Amino acid sequence: AEPPAEEPPAEPEPTCDIDPVTGSCVGEAPTPKPAPADPEPTPAPQAAASTRSITLSADGTLRIHKGGDKSGVSSIAPLAGAQFDVWRDDGDNNFEPNGADTPITVNASTNAQGVISVNLAPGYYWVREKSAPAGWEKILQIGAPGSYNSNAPTNPYAFRYQVQSGQITNTRTFVNSRVNNDFPDVCGLKVALVFDRSGSISAGEFQDMKDAAEIFVDALAGTPSSIALFTFRETAMKNLGWTSLTNGGPATVKSAIDALQTPNSGPGTNWDAGFRIVAGEGAQVVVYMTDGNPTQYNASSGENSSVSYIDVESGVAAANLIKRETQQPKIVAVGVGNAISTPINLKLISGPTAGDDYFLSSFDTLGNTLRQIALKLCAGTVTVQKEVPGDGGWVPAETWKFFASSTGATPTPTEGRTDGNGVINFDFDLEQSETVTITE
Repeated sequence: AEPPAEEPPAEPEPTCDIDPVTGSCVGEAPTPKPAPADPEPTPAPQAAASTRSITLSADGTLRIHKGGDKSGVSSIAPLAGAQFDVWRDDGDNNFEPNGADTPITVNASTNAQGVISVNLAPGYYWVREKSAPAGWEKILQIGAPGSYNSNAPTNPYAFRYQVQSGQITNTRTFVNSRVNNDFPDVCGLKVALVFDRSGSISAGEFQDMKDAAEIFVDALAGTPSSIALFTFRETAMKNLGWTSLTNGGPATVKSAIDALQTPNSGPGTNWDAGFRIVAGEGAQVVVYMTDGNPTQYNASSGENSSVSYIDVESGVAAANLIKRETQQPKIVAVGVGNAISTPINLKLISGPTAGDDYFLSSFDTLGNTLRQIALKLCAGTVTVQKEVPGDGGWVPAETWKFFASSTGATPTPTEGRTDGNGVINFDFDLEQSETVTITE
């Protein structure tokens, strides 16, 4: 048999009377109850999440380009040292440099690549040249755009561009005109006669141009001058190489002038091509005759009757090619007829002075105009041409010595020998008509 289970021990009997409220013996201090645990901290209330869009206005870049001389058929070489003004447009799309448009300070000049980079806030801006480097003329006004058969309107040479945040905006290539050279102070120069043969010139008007050119030849005949002939329309060509105006030279030049073909209707006027054909030929004076503003540039072809900015700019850059040559050629622009009675673009290809850099003429008075130019070349001079008997007739005599004198003017030189064409030229510094003496 299994032993009986043990009884749990009985709770001890209290030895005092128990207070039913405090649980302690009557007459004793109550047994303290444990303090309640600290409550868990209540999290601070969190703000409700929200999203905001912030637009940051980053600058854009305006890259201004500057050019000078024509470089090849279709490009213009960069020009360093030019400064530009910039205005923020007031929103009306009108160029108002002295009005509502806000000027922006640009303290820089174009670098060797012909560039100024300007950081600007987004917006629309006007750009115009402030100053040109030494030896160049800035262009403030230009005769474009317009029609070939009327005077092109004169407009500010300034353009408006939009600058956008974080982007580069490139301007057109602004051009300069080289300062024109002076007439060489000597008689006996290489003169290029350049004829416009565009379709706007009638057969009768072109005959007037040829007759005027022959008057020019006669005015210089017998001097140690040489002439070459060039023509242009949408393209250009050389019609006669350098030909001396001594001996039988004048007849040769006039025969070549007579042979120039009458223009056909249609093709436009390419000043660019007309100057590029002369560049590098060694001309000392270029007489450039045209009846209207240019309507083509580069190697253009086909018909065009509108004058654009690039047509004029390319003509200016091509004229610069000639002006920069070491012999310092003088360009004389001759505007012929009513379509070019406003000379704004003639000044850009030559220079600012009427009667020196450029001339305006009608077709029927062109002969007198060209004669004035010839007198600028050889007025106040005496040309001696020496010939001696030779095989088949008289031939030029080289190295014969001559003396020049005058009581009222000093000759340059006072003595000298004939050149290979049998010619020597004496230039007299005249204040009035004087008697001079030439002695062999």
